[in-house]
Amino acid sequence: MFGLIRNASFRLKVVLAPLCAIACLLAVGFIGYTANNSLSGSLVDLGEVRVPKIVRAAELDQQLRSIHILVNQSLAWEGAGFKAAHIDELDRSIQQQMTAYEQLLNRTRRDERLDPFERQTLQTMAGEFAKYRKSATEALEIKTGMLGNAVFYMTTMEGTFKRLHAAVDDLIEHESSLSRDAVEEARSLAARNLRHIVAALALALAAAVATAWLMASAVHADFREKNQALVQAYRAIEEASLTDPLTGLRNRRFLEQQLDADISLCHRRYHEWLKAPEAPLPLDADMAFFLVDIDHFKSLNDTYGHAAGDKVLAEMRGRLQDIFRESDYLVRWGGEEFLVVARETNRAEAERLAERIRVSVGGRPFELAPGVAVTKTCSVGFACLPFLPRDPEALNWLKIVEIADHALYMAKRDGRDRWFGLLANPSTRFEDVNQWLLSDPKDAAIKAGMSIACRPASARAVAEAVA
Repeated sequence: MFGLIRNASFRLKVVLAPLCAIACLLAVGFIGYTANNSLSGSLVDLGEVRVPKIVRAAELDQQLRSIHILVNQSLAWEGAGFKAAHIDELDRSIQQQMTAYEQLLNRTRRDERLDPFERQTLQTMAGEFAKYRKSATEALEIKTGMLGNAVFYMTTMEGTFKRLHAAVDDLIEHESSLSRDAVEEARSLAARNLRHIVAALALALAAAVATAWLMASAVHADFREKNQALVQAYRAIEEASLTDPLTGLRNRRFLEQQLDADISLCHRRYHEWLKAPEAPLPLDADMAFFLVDIDHFKSLNDTYGHAAGDKVLAEMRGRLQDIFRESDYLVRWGGEEFLVVARETNRAEAERLAERIRVSVGGRPFELAPGVAVTKTCSVGFACLPFLPRDPEALNWLKIVEIADHALYMAKRDGRDRWFGLLANPSTRFEDVNQWLLSDPKDAAIKAGMSIACRPASARAVAEAVA
């Protein structure tokens, strides 16, 4: 076209020159429109397909962990001699949660947008969960004294649980990988389209420099906005994989990513203190782990429905945030159980914080609907890291959570609406604590040389909790 203009008469040049400029500008606009549509399509796929799949996979992981914790809790209660009525109530709750898990798994499998890997993984998970449920159901029906069969079923369940957990991890990693690929592909598409637009603008520059500059500015602004949307979409994917969808609290995956740095700082401060152990314990060097369980939560669901239970769980977030700092970790641990990690604190503060949790939950009703409110209480168990100040690295954070879990059982066994804490004495040895964690905890806490803090702080409560 430019050659035609060069060889044409002046009058024809006057006519063709603006037509050439208009044609070039129309080409720029068309390329920009096409590029915008293709990039928008990539973002829609990322936001409407990949992120929801990661959220569902995270829900499957959370529910599976909750079920496994409850199954082990039921078996522990049987061994510890809990009342049969309490164990039966817990077993019914386990069966309900396993049914809900199967329903969620089946709904996920019916998604027509699944790729072959996702479909095969979900089919494998369905088969493994059927085995897990069969083993769990048979294990829960075993009568006291059949230890050999119990060990067999527990071993079978643990292996099936690990395979299920590995399958969920594979599914989340697969979705995250596809999401990362989609982000990179969209970015590459944006860069390629931008190069095409710049080339088209170069053709139009000779005829309409000002118009081309304005178009380039508009296109550049649009692509900058789309690039920001890509960054936000990627962050949303990361956030979804680390957040509990119901309460908005963090999940176990987030906690596992964060704790290493905190624990390293805690250990360094205690190693400095060990150079002069006659001095008081270092300030702001402890990590306090609190397990919080809403009392009689199943009865709330049975009476008011699961939607009411979800409202109570969601409101727990605000009540815990009123007590703890933004720098502390608030985690939904499973079902109606929460794990709070108070960072850079003092172990002497743990009892005060546990009491504040108890009062915050039981001190005012939960509003379920206009004019409908219910009062709930909670039980709390806590332990601190390092558990043995003179041997900071003896017990890792998972063992601390296990100790806090035993303290929580003591609180529930003592009547609920209270807290128990298990703390090491100067004479407490690692060997004794490790043996206690592997045995029946009825009286092992005192034998291990540990002190027990509780509310109400009565000798009877302590004696009954470990008797």
